[in-house]
Amino acid sequence: MLKLFEFFGWEMPEFVHVPVILNPDGKGKLSKRFGAMPAISYLRKGYLRDAVLNYALLCGWAPENDKAHQDEIYSFDELIELFDFRRCHKTGARYDQKKFDYINSKHIRILLLTKLSDTVIDWAENLVLKPFLTDQFDAPQDWEIDLRKQVEKFLPMWKADIDKFKKGINLERERITVLSELPYSLAFCMLMSLNLLMKTGI
Repeated sequence: MLKLFEFFGWEMPEFVHVPVILNPDGKGKLSKRFGAMPAISYLRKGYLRDAVLNYALLCGWAPENDKAHQDEIYSFDELIELFDFRRCHKTGARYDQKKFDYINSKHIRILLLTKLSDTVIDWAENLVLKPFLTDQFDAPQDWEIDLRKQVEKFLPMWKADIDKFKKGINLERERITVLSELPYSLAFCMLMSLNLLMKTGI
């Protein structure tokens, strides 16, 4: 890397070392053997970009005490404003799935309804149904295959009645941890709504 900058006469950037994320047992870098997935798979499963950045930065860094949020939830812009390399820890942090899920669920809940519905549609079209280069090297897991089938089935229904789709999301947003839970929970929600309409004769 250094030689490339020297060869092209580019201005040398400032390099820093940041702590790595460790396996849940604290031994070694996070790996597939302990359940780690490619980055695209986390997004495909329904972890929001801001939540991924929020969690990843808190693995080995923390803001100043007087600027820290008690719930540890930060927006992308806040992370940019608060981040300081000098506050990076020297040691790595253990991967904590429960904390990651908590942070993602909070990011889902704080989105405005219209923004959340747009995010879900974008996630379905461009992360679940769209193939990525990494898919050629890692065979899709069973949950990815099943999720694609569910999204292919329900996405046309969501887009056909956006108002009902938003109402369903508004009901389910407090219960879900990742977006991949929505195809199942929304299907049940819509079924219950249909049964209610049939019983009331509306």
